[in-house]
Amino acid sequence: MNRQDPFASEPEEEKPALTLHPALLRVGVIVAVTIYLASLMPGALVALAMNNLLFVGAFITLFIALLARDRPMSPHLIRWDEAAVLALLAMVAGMFVDPVAAQTAIESLQPSTTEPAVTPDPLAVPQ
Repeated sequence: MNRQDPFASEPEEEKPALTLHPALLRVGVIVAVTIYLASLMPGALVALAMNNLLFVGAFITLFIALLARDRPMSPHLIRWDEAAVLALLAMVAGMFVDPVAAQTAIESLQPSTTEPAVTPDPLAVPQ
């Protein structure tokens, strides 16, 4: 007898769950924090701040990759790939930096040298 049981448990094809790869999640968090911190700067310095912060993030990620002993030519996404993406994003942000506007904004943030800065003496007796 060659009957098929209609209620037999057949292995179902398991669909992969939509999960975010941890490397992409880490890059996304770093970029989000970078955008937030850069948005606190004056308008002319946003691209410059993003450039610098993303390069710092790339170097920190490289340092962590060295400590974790990740292999650079791995078939899956690793910290070396994260560092490369962050460095690429830093270079893209660097293309939007206007050097003259950035220099003007930096100079406007510095205290003027014409007025001497007088700090009150906390031990002085008021007159």
